[in-house]
Amino acid sequence: MKKTIVCLTVLACMVLFLADCKKSQETEKMTLTVQSTAGVGGTPPAGTYEYDMNATVPFSYSAVAGYENIQARLDGQPVAASGTIAMNVDHTLSTTASRILYFQGNWRVDIVWTSQTCALQSEYGLAAVGTQNGDDVTFVVTTPTLPAPVNCTGKIDLQGNFDLAAEVDHGGGIVMKYRIKGRMISRDALTATVDAEGYYQGNLTCTATGDMSGTRQ
Repeated sequence: MKKTIVCLTVLACMVLFLADCKKSQETEKMTLTVQSTAGVGGTPPAGTYEYDMNATVPFSYSAVAGYENIQARLDGQPVAASGTIAMNVDHTLSTTASRILYFQGNWRVDIVWTSQTCALQSEYGLAAVGTQNGDDVTFVVTTPTLPAPVNCTGKIDLQGNFDLAAEVDHGGGIVMKYRIKGRMISRDALTATVDAEGYYQGNLTCTATGDMSGTRQ
């Protein structure tokens, strides 16, 4: 009986010893949480990852088309947008980028009519004010030939292509409709084509086509 008890005790000790050895051979895991906003491209993408203790993890991020001002933070502290992380503890890496606001601010606009039946005047040095909220654009052009500013509204995509429209009621049943389609040449310059239609009491009476250019002031 005593011999049996001794054998069981030795066996239990061996099992505990082997379990401790296995546990000591296992590598502790550290967690990396990656958070990214719209406009951020790079690796690793947003998600949660496990790495061996003391592993070195490379990361690299940049702003995609239509965005700028890439910023990265590691555990809440600013870091470069590319580098490496030592996984000696759990980490959180977050990255953000800002949408480029192409239209924001004051502009100088020139409009040259190239063909028309509406008898519109080409105009140079017109003042315009632009605002942009994401894809949504408002572009208000002040022209001396009209009694009120032309309020153009529409959309712009991440590549800087825009499509705006405006309608001006001159009273007496006379309405002019404008469509401006173009692209941003740079952050501070644009080019577009302008199509105009004149209506009298709801009937189309004339059309015009022209070119528009603009520079930020």
